[in-house]
Amino acid sequence: MNKSTENILKNSNLRNTHGRTSILEILTKAGKPITQEQIAVKLKKTLNKTTIYRNLESFLKAGMVHRVFLNQRMWAYELSHNCTENQCHPHLICRKCKKTTCITNCNIPLFDNIPGFKIERQKILFEGLCPGCQ
Repeated sequence: MNKSTENILKNSNLRNTHGRTSILEILTKAGKPITQEQIAVKLKKTLNKTTIYRNLESFLKAGMVHRVFLNQRMWAYELSHNCTENQCHPHLICRKCKKTTCITNCNIPLFDNIPGFKIERQKILFEGLCPGCQ
């Protein structure tokens, strides 16, 4: 367990457990959204899928991670350190190889001028073909 992972849990008022630190370390190393299944594979069955799911839900409620809806109706999870409370950073997803890339070096204005509708969170997803698949 590294100090960064320990601090994230402490700052979020979540108990420090081996499972939580393991999941956080995987998310940190991934550097991009990954699915619950990918997390399970990296943990090599040290935690069951239900435990992983419950920990991810705790992380979501604490604001430590957020979900990204990827193609094929899949949720992926990533640390929310590149996002604000109202806006998730944009993602690029290749339709062919399914590679997901985070765009963290841009500032996209919040779209909030829809009469009668209160926008709570903005998520932007670009789909297309990456350079390797064009």
